Amino acid sequence: VHACRMVQRLMEICDDEIRLPVVAELRTHLEYLVNHKYGNHVAHRISEHCGPAALGLLLPEAALAARDLARHAYGCRVLQHLIERCPASLTEDLTATILEDQ
Repeated sequence: VHACRMVQRLMEICDDEIRLPVVAELRTHLEYLVNHKYGNHVAHRISEHCGPAALGLLLPEAALAARDLARHAYGCRVLQHLIERCPASLTEDLTATILEDQ
């Protein structure tokens, strides 16, 4: 639990130079983080505080799990932040995947 809070705080107070390697390490675990009781807070902080460069690392993983994340109580917020904070040209695949399922 404590490591979760440390990573959340890191996302809140550090700049992208520090955040980027952490996000790169966590990117393949996005779906796990969103579904985890404490990890979802980390995923939310990443999507809330990181810049487009760091968030761009999450987009491929988010696109792979977009249907499940869009229906998840915490995952939908992570997707919302990714779509709001990244350039539209980078989120086209993500939004197309979500909209296909309608």
